[in-house]
Amino acid sequence: MKTKILYIDGMRCSSCELIIKNELEKIPNICSADVSQKKNSVTIQYKNKINIPEINKALRNNNYRLSENKPGTEGKSSGTAISFLISALLITAFFLLDKSEITNIAQASPASPLTAFLFLGLVAGISSCAALVGGLVLSLSKKWDEDYSDEKKYFRRIRPQILFNSGRLFSYALLGGMLGSIGEKFTLSPAFSSILVFIVSAAMLIIGFQMIGIKQLKKIRIALPKSATDKIFGAPQNKKNRSPFLIGALTFFLPCGFTITAQGFALLSGSFISGGLIMLMFAIGTLPSLLLIGLTSVKFISSHNTALIFSKTAGILIVFFALFNINSQLNALGFTSASDLAKNQKEEPGLSQKSGKSALRDIDGLPLIENGKQIVKTTATSSGYSPNYIKVRKNIPVEWRIEDRGTSGCTNAIISRNLFNGQINLTPGETSIKEFLPTQAGKFKFSCWMGMVSGTIEVVE
Repeated sequence: MKTKILYIDGMRCSSCELIIKNELEKIPNICSADVSQKKNSVTIQYKNKINIPEINKALRNNNYRLSENKPGTEGKSSGTAISFLISALLITAFFLLDKSEITNIAQASPASPLTAFLFLGLVAGISSCAALVGGLVLSLSKKWDEDYSDEKKYFRRIRPQILFNSGRLFSYALLGGMLGSIGEKFTLSPAFSSILVFIVSAAMLIIGFQMIGIKQLKKIRIALPKSATDKIFGAPQNKKNRSPFLIGALTFFLPCGFTITAQGFALLSGSFISGGLIMLMFAIGTLPSLLLIGLTSVKFISSHNTALIFSKTAGILIVFFALFNINSQLNALGFTSASDLAKNQKEEPGLSQKSGKSALRDIDGLPLIENGKQIVKTTATSSGYSPNYIKVRKNIPVEWRIEDRGTSGCTNAIISRNLFNGQINLTPGETSIKEFLPTQAGKFKFSCWMGMVSGTIEVVE
């Protein structure tokens, strides 16, 4: 009797130990197989000799592969380089789409046909919703793959992705209808929305670093207490099936700028049916991009040739999306963020009093005072606000006139937690006016709903 230790590439859960053991012990010459998920190895006792390629053929249907080398040691450096390259290309594409004018064509209003909300969802799926919900899908895909690792057929392995998106469609239709019924009595405060994004992003960070391969975080398990999950889902099989559906349903409360816009239209619709249809069409619009992310992840994770590259690539993207979301919420709450280092905020010089024309500012670069109010003018588009750096005087009322030249999703409302309460709602083609009294000197941020685009108002003595 001879003994040999082989390493397993593709083992994703503890139940896989029994599957691999049973498959191996069916092979002639193999007497016993002791499988260890912790070590990612199998100790085989055999007669005569064993043929590793033949063993791998027998395990092929289960997407497992044995090797004399530890998984990940072959081509590790090249795999890491490929992961960074793919991630860089995808992140660049995300920024290009986010900064493009494509969101300008995603316009909707309470009176728009339902197809307008479908298109709004399509645009959301490749912009801010991709950062938040798409990142969440990526971070959950590995866990769902473990839960469904005993399924051999691809269409069964994608079941959690289908359940997740079904949960989204169901909750968006139901809760959208409820919004239409209760009208403007329901709203999520910016502070609550930001806290929710912080919690989700923190979980995404841990999962992302785990997928990249940070060993110190491997032992952290993000899950509800077993007693709680037993009460919610019942039997383990129910948990496996219901958990993705429930998580998908709860994404209704994740504050993506486009989602909040659609929810606002559902509120104004005034009826259960109209509100439900608005949110359902929006959710259907986000479906292609989220399904593409989810189904692609299943395909790549299940293949031992691409699993390592996909895991690292997904990990990098998850970490990026999590940091992007956290940075945006820092903007929304008025705190210092990476955006302050990255952007070049400049005052728009305007015209002086000596110009003889209709001046916007006096010779010191401060707004002119008309009828006891400082008049400030800003233009807003889907890509941001201009000027994005404004100076005003302390203790003199400000009349802020904001001309909407094509906002969409996140940019169609302005908030400033430290300068005024509520928000400034913008409407394409119209000028919105907000009056407030700056009582403290300093620099204060203003931003869109999600903090993805921001600016600064400096209050001087």
